[in-house]
Amino acid sequence: MRQNILPLSELLRPKVIDDCVLTQDLKTKFNRMIRLKEPMSMIFYGSTGVGKTSVANIFMKSVDCDSYAFNASEYTDNSTFHKEIKSIAMSSSLYNYDSKKIIFIDEADSLNAKMQSMLTTLIEKTYDTCVFIFATNHLEKITAPIQSRLRPVNFNIFPSDRSDIMKSFTIRLKNKLNEIEYPIAITSVDLIVKNFFPDYRRIIKEIEFQREEISI
Repeated sequence: MRQNILPLSELLRPKVIDDCVLTQDLKTKFNRMIRLKEPMSMIFYGSTGVGKTSVANIFMKSVDCDSYAFNASEYTDNSTFHKEIKSIAMSSSLYNYDSKKIIFIDEADSLNAKMQSMLTTLIEKTYDTCVFIFATNHLEKITAPIQSRLRPVNFNIFPSDRSDIMKSFTIRLKNKLNEIEYPIAITSVDLIVKNFFPDYRRIIKEIEFQREEISI
């Protein structure tokens, strides 16, 4: 058995859009943005573990531009947070003079109304030089002015799409586990996905938990 140094979550982290738990419609739209190198300013919203941060990271790595990531929950001081983002947004690109910067703000629902108001002004001033991507579990906590400037994208899976997406996800997951020779029974993978889909993070944690309980 191959010995893996990285945690399973890193070994299985999506590298391209097609690896993510998304509808085909979203995959097509995101892949087109990446292919054309024209990402939109967006708000990724949906329940926990459905791939919002993973997709944002793929955008930042796949589009040739400067990219910056922030976690809003780590900031308690509005002025410090705004100063850091404003400094980046208003500066010249280090990568390419003509390219836009991507600024990703995770857990954006942690931003209070005052901070969101300040960001609204900044987004307006830098629309031609910056792409803002927010990720949140609670779209209702994002103000209307922000939502009018960043296109909300729903990551939740509708019941009509659930069966097909879960089937595709399970096949891809099994193939990846097989590639790294991960010691877990296929039947266990099926049950874990059935119980916790589409929470990708929870699925990976359950697979890690089951590892020592499976005899290979």
